[in-house]
Amino acid sequence: MQSSTRRSRSPAEIQELVEVRSARMVELLAMAVVDLKDVDGLDRGGMTLVANDLWPACTTELRKALLNHEHHFVRSCASISNVQLEQMISGSLKDQPVDTLKTLMRDLERQGDEMAADSKFQELVSVAGSAENKACAALNVRMHEVRSRLNALGYQQSRSNRLMWI
Repeated sequence: MQSSTRRSRSPAEIQELVEVRSARMVELLAMAVVDLKDVDGLDRGGMTLVANDLWPACTTELRKALLNHEHHFVRSCASISNVQLEQMISGSLKDQPVDTLKTLMRDLERQGDEMAADSKFQELVSVAGSAENKACAALNVRMHEVRSRLNALGYQQSRSNRLMWI
């Protein structure tokens, strides 16, 4: 039997790890968009929480990193979150609860933020008929649909009531 070289942590070390991770998660939860650099230094437990709890706010780059993470549990949580979000996106808004709609809106806002930050996208978005123009228009329509459904359910959004004007 092969012996493990991993040493056990003391209760004090575990408590410190939990406190540091909790503080980082509070910071990340407040962010509209979470990028790969924002999670630098997080242990696999923290990365699991990001994959599980912050998937809609994760950039494409961070999502790819989580889906390909070295630890199977991080990859598993990322895969599950990815499937759940895809199901939300493809589902009828009429049947979705407020929490699901809020998650979907967060993902749509992240997509908009990524579009706004992409200089190549911005160059092409004003070209009528371009893929970028169509993507921006589709995003605006979907954001409006989700926002309207949330309003119909009596939920007032805290984030800016904006469409993508790139």
